[in-house]
Amino acid sequence: MQELIHFAVEPSNIVFTTLLIIIGLYWVSVLFGAMDLSSFDIELDTEVDVDVDVDMDADTDLETGSSGGWMLSALHFFNFGRMPFMLIMSTLILSLWALEILSNYYIGNGRIDIMLALFFPILLVSLIITKLATTPLVPLFANMEGGVGAIDYIGQECVLRLPASATNMGQASLNVNDNPIIINVKTEKDETVSKGSRAVITRADPENKFFYVKALIEEFI
Repeated sequence: MQELIHFAVEPSNIVFTTLLIIIGLYWVSVLFGAMDLSSFDIELDTEVDVDVDVDMDADTDLETGSSGGWMLSALHFFNFGRMPFMLIMSTLILSLWALEILSNYYIGNGRIDIMLALFFPILLVSLIITKLATTPLVPLFANMEGGVGAIDYIGQECVLRLPASATNMGQASLNVNDNPIIINVKTEKDETVSKGSRAVITRADPENKFFYVKALIEEFI
């Protein structure tokens, strides 16, 4: 264990160790409800809009669009935009850190120049590992976002798994046809619904990315 800590804080590995610590702090904040899985999500458009002056030639325009399309295709291949961004980044950074430690131990011997030369091969292998590890989870998140039509949600009672407000995305669970469903939620206006509270789903986001909920006030007689 001491040897692992020694390699983790060496100059050749300290960057990845720092990133791993940041990832760990993020997941702790998610666990305690301070952040949610969608906090750093990114949206990948299928088309890249590029403003081009009328004087630019067609070849330059075509080359720019092709480059953007290639980048988007590569990101989609590695599941970016198909599931929470931080889940993918966590898997990638953990893979990078583990491979850097192993490479440093068996090959680099603490030399920064050797580790810099090995960075891109390690990055490629880490991306492949991330692709293989996250692909089985893609259908799960697809079902969470759109497995049931919005009409099945409206008016349903749910329980908050992560706190939600008008600005911060939370998560709620409910049963639809005896199937447990987890959805992303926000509240109307300035209302905040805490973790564990019951709420009712009022409407869907126009882009069907999340649902609005309102705290359920129980009346005691």
